[in-house]
Amino acid sequence: VYHAPYFLIMLGLLAANIALCSWRRRAMVRSRPDVFLTHASILTILAGGMVGTVWGVRGNLPLNQGETKDQVESAKGGFKLPFSVKLEAFRIEYYDSGQHRLTLTRRADGWTETVLTRPGERISLQDGAVTVSLLAYYPDFIIGEQGPATRSQEPVNPALRLEIADRAGSEKYWAFAKFKDFHASPKSRYQVSYEMVPGKIKQFHSDLGIVENGWTAVRRGIYVNKPLTWRGYRFYQAGYDQDNPGFSSLMVSRDPGTGVVYLGFGLLCVGLTWAYARAFRRKPS
Repeated sequence: VYHAPYFLIMLGLLAANIALCSWRRRAMVRSRPDVFLTHASILTILAGGMVGTVWGVRGNLPLNQGETKDQVESAKGGFKLPFSVKLEAFRIEYYDSGQHRLTLTRRADGWTETVLTRPGERISLQDGAVTVSLLAYYPDFIIGEQGPATRSQEPVNPALRLEIADRAGSEKYWAFAKFKDFHASPKSRYQVSYEMVPGKIKQFHSDLGIVENGWTAVRRGIYVNKPLTWRGYRFYQAGYDQDNPGFSSLMVSRDPGTGVVYLGFGLLCVGLTWAYARAFRRKPS
């Protein structure tokens, strides 16, 4: 709405109205300079807003870890930055490590129960007749040279190694959050379905590098409410992809009217303070 033509027309009409009112009362400029300063500050704020609306730019910069880009996407077709931005690293910070939701189904009689647990815990079900122990958790499961391992601590391919014991004995199982159809041997007594319940996100960070003429001019980490400013462009942490731990979405903006707006607000504070001070001095005792 702030970039719509009708909004700009309304701003222009408001500015013209204030300017004409001030011009008609120009004879009072010596007797009431505070009023004219206040009017001028409002015009300055409106001018800054219009400059930012007309000549400012805003868009999205999606990046994968290690990727370098200078092209920003926007609804108006995008624009090119006078430098490149590289995503050197991205990480998500959680309040806790999350929980694991397991659904156990006994093949013999169809008994089913769902539980929430954490690695290292041992849960008793059916008054102790069935116990479930989480032996290991692999956030990003792979098969390495030494056997099962994890590539990172991000829950990209969560897997659990667990043990289920009952009166008939104990069995070990694998459970994969992304492969819910994976089950143990048909001879196994239980079928296990696993779902990862991630912890509440506390913050997400992007480590950026600004590349100019083939070399990195600056490296800076950003997160929500802590943007990076470079050559008039501001980069905000805007989003992420929970299925891709190396992806970060940045919001890019450039507003050449910001300084004008700040100047207008400064003049407004001076003008209003001046007006109140004059009124206070003239107040009868």
